[in-house]
Amino acid sequence: MTTRRLCAAVALGVAAAAWTPASGTAQLATVGVGGVFTEQFAEPAVEVWLASPPYRDFRAYLTTSWTDEDAHPTFISAVDGAFLKTRRLLVSAGGGAVWLRSDRYRAFPLLTATAVAPLPLEPLNLVVVSSTQPFQDWAWTVVVKAAVMLRLGR
Repeated sequence: MTTRRLCAAVALGVAAAAWTPASGTAQLATVGVGGVFTEQFAEPAVEVWLASPPYRDFRAYLTTSWTDEDAHPTFISAVDGAFLKTRRLLVSAGGGAVWLRSDRYRAFPLLTATAVAPLPLEPLNLVVVSSTQPFQDWAWTVVVKAAVMLRLGR
């Protein structure tokens, strides 16, 4: 993928995440530190996540992730919907695309599931994200991180 296409894809993801309908609630952003676990490796990671306001319990989001193995980020653009919401737990599932530098930022389909639980030290949250790539032999990834949640806008 050319740099121009990559920039367009990232801009599209950020625009989708930044779109705020008049009746919507706040956009969300997190900055998190944790670990990435796959079939082949486990390594520390830093992630920035930006999400649109919800529309009928669905959010569009863009995740940018860096590991200590590579200074170039991995991008995930997706939409997910919350199906379990309590005061102590949020669980959602959805799909989108993962953009890996090792594959020249080609987009690969991705299925995701996320669980978020507040930690005793506010505003920290425990976030567990599992994902799989159905057309790449169901390659899976689990990210476990502590993240600070920020509300942007309304």
